Amino acid sequence: SNVVYLVDLTSGKFVDSAATYNAQISCGEDVISRIVYARKEGGLEHLQRLQVQTINDLLRELYERNKVAPNEVCTMTAAGNTTMIHLLLGLDPSYIRLEPYIPTTSHPLPVRAAELGIHICPEATIDCLPGVGAYVGGDITAGVLSSGMFKTDKISLFIDVGTNGEIVLGNADWL
Repeated sequence: SNVVYLVDLTSGKFVDSAATYNAQISCGEDVISRIVYARKEGGLEHLQRLQVQTINDLLRELYERNKVAPNEVCTMTAAGNTTMIHLLLGLDPSYIRLEPYIPTTSHPLPVRAAELGIHICPEATIDCLPGVGAYVGGDITAGVLSSGMFKTDKISLFIDVGTNGEIVLGNADWL
């Protein structure tokens, strides 16, 4: 599923959120199926269009509910597993599932909204949270950061239940 959060960056306050199923589900229910689909002629472009469409639909919902204009949104941060970030950016994800399981990138450079067709201010930057590797992506990075487990003395366990379930155990000294 996809979730978009609208945050007021001047106050740091949460404004609203919208969620829906990712339109890519029609091309495969899991990331491995989507990686295979991306190898078909036009597959990668189709998956990227579906992802952008899903994000834009959620943005439109938030704009209407909160009386916000697209040009008022000046930055976007994307957190997702390694495959989903590759598909959003239109990068070939095929090496994620092939030995030695090395993604095209683990730390994508920022892109402009206009480059992806995301309906926010066209010059706004879109930053994708970095992943650790092929199967530990920016979704896990986001979970570790938002939970605060990296800065506590207490041992914590973060579990991501998805296609292949990742677990992070640790505290401020180690993860």
